[in-house]
Amino acid sequence: MKKSLIAGIIFVASTFAFAKVPENIINEFKDKSATFFDANDYAKNYSKITVLNKTAEKIEFNVYAYKETPEKNSTKPEGWIKYGTMKVSDYNQTDSLSKALKYKVTSIKEFKYFAFTTSKTNLETKHELSYNNEIFEIKSSYVNAIRPLASLEAVPAVEKNPNNKKEILGIIAKISFRNLSGKTISKVHLTISATDKGMISRSKDGKDEIIVAIDELIDDGEKYKCETTSFWKDISIDKIKITNVKVFYSDNTELEYKI
Repeated sequence: MKKSLIAGIIFVASTFAFAKVPENIINEFKDKSATFFDANDYAKNYSKITVLNKTAEKIEFNVYAYKETPEKNSTKPEGWIKYGTMKVSDYNQTDSLSKALKYKVTSIKEFKYFAFTTSKTNLETKHELSYNNEIFEIKSSYVNAIRPLASLEAVPAVEKNPNNKKEILGIIAKISFRNLSGKTISKVHLTISATDKGMISRSKDGKDEIIVAIDELIDDGEKYKCETTSFWKDISIDKIKITNVKVFYSDNTELEYKI
């Protein structure tokens, strides 16, 4: 993931629209980038707020609730309070609201209006809110589609005869990636080539490029590693380049792209 990309956050709603909170109450909140929702508009019975991270970003959520109960000797609502936090730092990670110490014994059902803010991310993210089985879930995902095989890499390695460690059989490719497609992968075809100081090294059968076929189920979020057979004789190979990727999913869809 490139660190030079501009950070950004976008908020959207999948099951219902945000900003049901009255304008005057929203205006009491200092951070205008916050996202607001009226819990009672969608559920009279709710028990928690959770987050599901469908990115590889580290994201912290600060959750605020509007406390309508006045403080002592006051007729005004207490206003916005910091109710708790949620933190996710990896793909498919989840977290539930961790209440601020002051409100540990306070039921979340006592509150009607909520707001949340998030930390900055390397790639632009969006946050979708849905409600099911008494739980509000915020799902974080990338605004723009990313390549399904994250951290894709192929590196050369020497293969030695297991019966004679001094005998070199050739050069293999060590391949690794992570499935961040949101779906189960059934097959992957990688077109690779090897170079020695920038010059193409042909394979044992005289080819400039080789297609490596990975025929295994790889679940969403799973990290995968494998080693090829020794395709090349040239032990001076210093780089293996992946030029084309074709991904086959278990739902019978495909995606192909060049690198």
